[in-house]
Amino acid sequence: MPAESVRQARLLGGTPVTGGWQLLRLHLPELQGRLRLGQRLRITTATGSLEAYVYYLAADWFALLAPPGAGLQQELAGLAEIAVTSPLTSGWRTLRSEEPAVVLAAGPAMAAALALARQLQPPPRLVLLDSAGLVPPFRLQPSLFMVNGLPSDVIAAPTPLEQAGIPARLADPSGRPGCFEGGLAELFRLWHASHPSSSLEVFTCLPPQATATLRRIPGLHLHDADDPPAP
Repeated sequence: MPAESVRQARLLGGTPVTGGWQLLRLHLPELQGRLRLGQRLRITTATGSLEAYVYYLAADWFALLAPPGAGLQQELAGLAEIAVTSPLTSGWRTLRSEEPAVVLAAGPAMAAALALARQLQPPPRLVLLDSAGLVPPFRLQPSLFMVNGLPSDVIAAPTPLEQAGIPARLADPSGRPGCFEGGLAELFRLWHASHPSSSLEVFTCLPPQATATLRRIPGLHLHDADDPPAP
């Protein structure tokens, strides 16, 4: 794994997003052209640090969607530059799959998974997210898409994916209406039992233990954004 490096990035702006998340637009020429969607970076200020995933890549800037509760939002609003530590993870190395894939993500990676789902080619057959106790960075609505294998009362879907025509569901331990009250691994197992496949591509950004569990399931080919970065 390459050594982590710290660089000063110009903060172009911060925009509040649903659920208390904040969209941070950064300019860092040394990383332009090298970043990938879903790569995890650390930003540091005088009072603390937080980790967030690459959410958007433009020609000369990139965006992170920082989760709520980080305690740095007010401080960031008054800064012109912030320290960025990278690389922490590989991000998704491809945005293509042979057949429609499944996307699984949890916690702070939910936002990057939404961006991935809208860029994957072909579009994913299903997106399953786990709030991991966070308020999601999107609005929820009852889904118009039936998903065989899942409980009939699990109908809450992220509005951006619903509008894009991508079936999705949310696991939420707080009991948010329409969400699955168990964990993401259990939700995926329910779906997978009704959709057996000898070769299923799964794009993941999950805690290590959850990813390790998925790797033991025969027939899954994982594209894991939290893999170590290339040397």
